[in-house]
Amino acid sequence: MTRAAPRAGLAAFLAACLVATGVLMGALPAQAAPVFKAPFPCGHQWTYSHHSSEVRQALDFVRADGGVTDGTPVLASAAGTAYRHSQPSGAGNYVVIDHGSGWQTYYFHLSAYSVATGASVSQGQQIGLTGNTGNSFGAHIHYEQLYHGVGRTIVINGVSLAPYPGSYHQRYLTSDNCGRFAEPVGGRAFGFGSGQHYVAVGSAGGLASLSWSPESGVVQADWRGGVLTGRAMGYAHAGQRHVFARGRDDTLRHWWFGPGMSVPGLDDWDTVGRVVSDPTGFAYGSQQHVFYRNPDGWLEHRFYDLDTGRVSGGVWPGGRFVGNPFAFVHRDQQHVFGRTASGGLIHWYWWPGISPRTDDWGVRSGVASDPTGFSYGGQHHVFFRDSDGGLGHRFFDDLSGTFGGGVWPGAVFVGNPHAFVHRDQQHVFGRTASGDLVHWYWWPGIDPRVDDWGARGVVTGDPVGLSAAGQHHVFYRLGDGTLEHRFVDDTTGQIVTDNWGGSLAP
Repeated sequence: MTRAAPRAGLAAFLAACLVATGVLMGALPAQAAPVFKAPFPCGHQWTYSHHSSEVRQALDFVRADGGVTDGTPVLASAAGTAYRHSQPSGAGNYVVIDHGSGWQTYYFHLSAYSVATGASVSQGQQIGLTGNTGNSFGAHIHYEQLYHGVGRTIVINGVSLAPYPGSYHQRYLTSDNCGRFAEPVGGRAFGFGSGQHYVAVGSAGGLASLSWSPESGVVQADWRGGVLTGRAMGYAHAGQRHVFARGRDDTLRHWWFGPGMSVPGLDDWDTVGRVVSDPTGFAYGSQQHVFYRNPDGWLEHRFYDLDTGRVSGGVWPGGRFVGNPFAFVHRDQQHVFGRTASGGLIHWYWWPGISPRTDDWGVRSGVASDPTGFSYGGQHHVFFRDSDGGLGHRFFDDLSGTFGGGVWPGAVFVGNPHAFVHRDQQHVFGRTASGDLVHWYWWPGIDPRVDDWGARGVVTGDPVGLSAAGQHHVFYRLGDGTLEHRFVDDTTGQIVTDNWGGSLAP
């Protein structure tokens, strides 16, 4: 809901005048619009309305699937160039995407930005978080489609949403905007642009960066960085790839690479001698975050803010832990999980307005691996190998304020699992002692199930998964040090296997 619109430019003002006099429609026929998708995540159902004082042809969207609207990612409904704006008295924090040929989309009242001004964005890429900034009366997405500055009736997937309802819960829209929502999720495998990327410590000790895109095929690159140890991780943010790894000198290595750069940048974020675990992290609004275990066994945090150009951070209180932490974003919240020396779960969390806090989600023993997890609608989830070798699962439901979980049946496994969301599905990968791949999966309407994707006796490293448009992927190291890759195509259901090469450390 917005009663004061952002100031339009001269071209938009003239266009509006021409429409009012009946001139524009005859003199300037509209160029074909992009195929706009819903501005919220794949599989979500939202309800929408238009009120009499609304600007132009805008619609307001709120969640109608039991999830919480505030903090839900806002996605680009088509590819284009994003521009950040702020109007405290009206639109609040908002993003305008220029799609070319005169077409633009507006996204108002954001609680946080996820892109830099001038960044190229793909359809489905996260551009911000739903909020209540500006002249707003509750968290929602105020969404507009404009042609040469003039508001148009909103069309999603070629279908008009008119006539607009005057209140919520009269009409609903389920999103199939599934292209790039996973981009901010960090891990050894992550999406960037039209491709998939995998980062690891190479057998020579430097950073091995392997990637694939439709334009380039598989590309292998050595990003060097000195002698490294453990596992690297990366994520995409503001049009760049960001990768983190631990050096053998217990100092963080941070690489970044984007358009116009011939070689990756490299720095250490003021962490000399501070890093004694694999790093984990995520993109959060206009910030890049990383977490690790420090020499005292506590969770240490660094982040870089695009707006200030500064690295900040400190130690999050709550207790000592062992192994490697795992971090992800849920709504506008930051969550990090680890395990104690006695096998308990430790969970740190923060959101705007509070200091970092900790709890154990009621799991005080039995955690035998590094945890993994994700955000899923109105829930956040954690998985781990339990003391019997099974897949332990715990989740918190925002709406009810209650915990759930149990053990997912199917296989005894070793090492550390990796979990991710694909569309409305939950996927977890692990490996058996004999080198078989283990794949657990669940979606609404079924019990957890397990298969092996045909990978038997070949997996020598912990697998990691990735969601991409119309596909879900898994990567793992073979005995010869190369990277094997498998994916399932949603349309055909077929499993495709290839090898990206490389020489990866065990």
